[in-house]
Amino acid sequence: MDITQQMYNGIAEKYTKNWKKLNVTGQFRKKFIRYVKKGKIADIGCGPGISTNYFSKKFHVVGIDSSEEMIKIAKKRFRLEFILADMRKMRFEENSLNGAWVSQSLHHIPKKECIMVLRKIKKYLKNDGVLFISVREGSFEGFTDKSKNEIFSGRKRFVAMYTEDELNEILSSLNYKVIEVSKVRRSLDIEPYINVFARNIK
Repeated sequence: MDITQQMYNGIAEKYTKNWKKLNVTGQFRKKFIRYVKKGKIADIGCGPGISTNYFSKKFHVVGIDSSEEMIKIAKKRFRLEFILADMRKMRFEENSLNGAWVSQSLHHIPKKECIMVLRKIKKYLKNDGVLFISVREGSFEGFTDKSKNEIFSGRKRFVAMYTEDELNEILSSLNYKVIEVSKVRRSLDIEPYINVFARNIK
């Protein structure tokens, strides 16, 4: 188990109770539904399963997270399919997903592995399938225990930040077509989150 997984295991209960304050992408869920329309999706880095449950009203959805405690909470709260797995090791059938929701999770793995994960997701997505990602904006990559939020402050975790140009370049190199990009800042954050909708082109 890596340091970031241990950190999320330790804050799982507090994170769940404060989800509305900590989450920045809830506002994009309706748009994701409009883009995907129907079928099967994966919530990759699902945490306590709140967005997984939201999407279950419209799609066949599978929630994936590497934190054992987060998955325990999700399974206790919702009668849905949740899988304990690192996104770098997740498995789906090729061309089986209509959408992939990767919210505030991709920035917890090294950039060199981010490309590998996005390539895996591309393989699992159908042609024209929708990808949503939300990552921290910036240039930092490494371990940190700094945060203005008391839940994260003093807790060591891995963070990889991205610029908009960097994300566009990565997605373009993998033949994703970017649909739209926006930025959102939580009141406690210095850096905003970059939120990207893209389509898989095969």
